Amino acid sequence: MASFAMLVVFADNGAELSRHSFLILCNSFVLLNMRRPVRCQLVKKSPALGQSESYNSHQRQRILLNYFPMSSFFWRMYPVVTRLLRRWHGMLGLPRQSPPSWYRDRLREELRERRTATTPWQRLSETSDVLFSLSRASFDGFPIRRLPSITGPSHVLVYAYMLAKYTSRWTFYRVAAMLCRAPQYNLVREVVNPTRDQKLDEVASRHRIDREQFKRVSRQLRRLWPLFP
Repeated sequence: MASFAMLVVFADNGAELSRHSFLILCNSFVLLNMRRPVRCQLVKKSPALGQSESYNSHQRQRILLNYFPMSSFFWRMYPVVTRLLRRWHGMLGLPRQSPPSWYRDRLREELRERRTATTPWQRLSETSDVLFSLSRASFDGFPIRRLPSITGPSHVLVYAYMLAKYTSRWTFYRVAAMLCRAPQYNLVREVVNPTRDQKLDEVASRHRIDREQFKRVSRQLRRLWPLFP
């Protein structure tokens, strides 16, 4: 049986706690416990306040849509985006890193590169790397920060760019390994930058592919492949 995260709010005699305020507390608690079933209960200790009210996590979308209409698109899309990202990370199949501090170190590195970006294109690319670091950490079980919403046009662009960029890299390495006739090319799961020969050496070593052949094939493939900077 799944364990519940429970929030109980007591409204004492003379306390003024509106239903709207209760829902705000409830929604905040839900957001802090996205991975667990949640039950929020308002206990009204005075008969004048009426009966107790309770809401569970299955009702959160209806509640939020009713009381926060400006965010309705986000709350409709958030579960969809979460499921898509989970499937996408499952497809990439990247190994979980250890220790967990690896994810924070990676995020710091990406944030430094984001701050040094000068052109809009570079900023978009580096922002997508930051988003990927957050997303990967979250879906590997080591969440660092909450993923940004997909409501704004700029966020939609970053999400789309991230998906295209890393899917392209992942597929690139699969095809390169297949062209090298690697016996287990289907086990190649890499998303490092293939435009750097050093990264090609590392990938070839990890998967026991001849380095020189892998670099030669990858260089030829780079001329045709739609890689994103």
